[in-house]
Amino acid sequence: MNLLYITSDKPQAGKTILALSFLARLSEEGKRVGYFKPLLTGLGSDKDADFAQQMASASDLSKPILATTLKDIPGADTVEVADQVKAAVDTFMGKYDILVIEGPSLSSPQGDLSDLSIQIVQNLNAGVLVAVNY
Repeated sequence: MNLLYITSDKPQAGKTILALSFLARLSEEGKRVGYFKPLLTGLGSDKDADFAQQMASASDLSKPILATTLKDIPGADTVEVADQVKAAVDTFMGKYDILVIEGPSLSSPQGDLSDLSIQIVQNLNAGVLVAVNY
């Protein structure tokens, strides 16, 4: 399974629409694709994840697997959170050709999350795409 991790320099830079555009294109090519957003703004209240779920071909692609929300991140051990994300991604093995993971913005209201994104990418050995808000 190929992994693509999408992040951005700041919130509202277009990560979700970029992820869904990749998924739509790859799906048209016959690839089995999945979308995963492991860190939500709030459980049951993440508009991007809700939108992605509506657009996804299978209803389970964007449901959160972790009970981790961005408000819980400050003070959390980045290695532990990255390990939780890896364990969740491992449950998708064999199900998709390509899994797009939408990570949090590097700079967010919760602070600088670049260390967390770096740890997640290293754990997953994923390709990275950074959307920069212009």
